[in-house]
Order: sequence, then C-alpha cells, then structure tokens
Amino acid sequence: MEKINENTPYKLVNENKEFAPIKKAFFYLDENDRSFDDFTVGEALAQTGYTGEKRIKRIVGYVNDVLEKKNFYQFDKNRPFVGVFDYSIPNPKGTMIIAPGGGYFHVCCNEEGFDTATEANKNGYSAFIVKYGVYPHAKFPEAQDDLANAIKFIYDKKNGFGVTENYDVIGFSASGHLVGLYGSKKYGYLHYGLKKPSHLIVAYPVVTMGEHTHEGTRENLLGHPNDENLLKELSVENNIDGDYPPTFVCRGVDDFVVPTINSDILVDTLKKHGVRHEYLIVPDTHHGYAMAYEASNYKWFHKVIEFIEK
Repeated sequence: MEKINENTPYKLVNENKEFAPIKKAFFYLDENDRSFDDFTVGEALAQTGYTGEKRIKRIVGYVNDVLEKKNFYQFDKNRPFVGVFDYSIPNPKGTMIIAPGGGYFHVCCNEEGFDTATEANKNGYSAFIVKYGVYPHAKFPEAQDDLANAIKFIYDKKNGFGVTENYDVIGFSASGHLVGLYGSKKYGYLHYGLKKPSHLIVAYPVVTMGEHTHEGTRENLLGHPNDENLLKELSVENNIDGDYPPTFVCRGVDDFVVPTINSDILVDTLKKHGVRHEYLIVPDTHHGYAMAYEASNYKWFHKVIEFIEK
C-alpha cells in the first residue's frame, strides 16, 4: 500500500487487508465497522478525539510506519485482537514494555503507545507496545494474561527481538492498574514464571478498585462485583510488599477522569513498604497527557530515564 496522508480517504485504508489487525489501535473501530468510510484519514482521527494538524500528521506517520515495517505481531490465535508492536533497536541499553491505557475499552496506542516508544528509542531503549484485550475480552485475568503472554513472546529467543535481560513496564490510566498488578507476586510476574521487572512507570494510574476507583475501568475489568473482598484483593495497593519493583508515578495537576487520590494511595503504600519511588506532578496537565507533546511545555520522560538509570 502506498503511503497515506491526512487527506487520504479512510475507506481506501479500511479496505486494505494489512490494515485490519491494527485498525482498532489507531481508530478504535472493530474490524468490520465502516463508520468512518465517508471521512478522510484526518477526519477519522478527529472523530476519535485526535485534533490539531501536528498531532494528526504524527499519528498518520505511525500508521505508515507500521504498514511499511509490518512490525505488528499476533501471538495468540485464540485472541487475534491481541498483539505486540515491535520498536526494538540494535544494541539497546534497556527494554521498555508499554501498555497504553483506555479504560479496558480501548488501547490508546496513538500517543500512550507510539509516542512513548519514540521517546524510548530516542533514549537508547528497545520498546514494545502491547495491544491487550479490552471489553468484552478484558474480564480479569484476561488482560493480565495478555500482558504476561506478550512479555513471554517478546523474550522468546526464537523471535529474535532486540532485548536486554532486564526490562521496565509502563502503564497509563487503566493500564496503570494492569502494570501495577503485574509488579506484584500474586497476580504478576512471579505468578506467570517471568523475571521481575526492573522498574514500573505508571502515569495518571487507576490503582484502587475501591471507593476512589475509575468506575468504567472497574466495570470493564470486573463487571459489577458486590464482593468487597474481591475489590480489596485486586486493588494494587493491597499487593505491594518490600520487594515490589522501584516505581515512578506521575499524574496531572488535576484529573477529572481518574481521581488523583489513586496516585496518592500508591505513593503512600510504596513509602510504607520502603520501595524506591518517585512522584511527579506534571505541570499544566490533566488526564491523558501521554508524552505531553501538546499538553505541556514540560517534557517529563527525561525524569523516567533519570529514575531507571539511577
């Protein structure tokens, strides 16, 4: 397929069979959904909330990049909507596993995925974006399984990805909960027989399943549970001990989607157990700022690099 631009009719892209597995990553539409067929690619992105010329051009560039490199890998024939975008580089100094957020309703790859992978590569790290199952395929522990199976796939030597022995895991919003649980022994790396991540990075995370949770995340993950013990059991703060991975936590100045108390609860728990951590409030931001390319003049990812290289 020839390279597209923001003025390319979306219908032409949608009819390309190579685009089908990655369609939902960029436009949040299921494979057979033709809702955007009367739009251009730029207009279709605007329908999903991505506005602004620079922003749209950047995302269109990612679409072209993926179609050209064919770097999306599906590894579970029973869950064809799950996969990994490979942004590994030669001779990396580290490996970052990126799980974009989206309330377990979407996987917001455009900015929380591809922008983050871009920053990781700039700093000398291989990056992999995990497209995990979302509603109705996210009921616990489905998405947790997807993340663990993605990491197993990435580290399977026969696949030949450019990885390092140690790895860090990054989550945003709802996937802050996903990544937070992955850092635990009971529901995370140890449960799946995987190496402990060197660091966790969570931005504007959902942490608790209790009173201060994001209700959409909890509903897509657990349905409508009445079991208070289950809610406590699957709250990240109740799965942290002194051996929990060092954790970088950041959030916006305020947040009208995920209550900021989630970040506070996480940081308080890390302090309680003596886990190395850093807590950053990113200036001029709210929810969903990702790498803050448009949201703020403060580019926060350098603080992550400083934290994990300390």
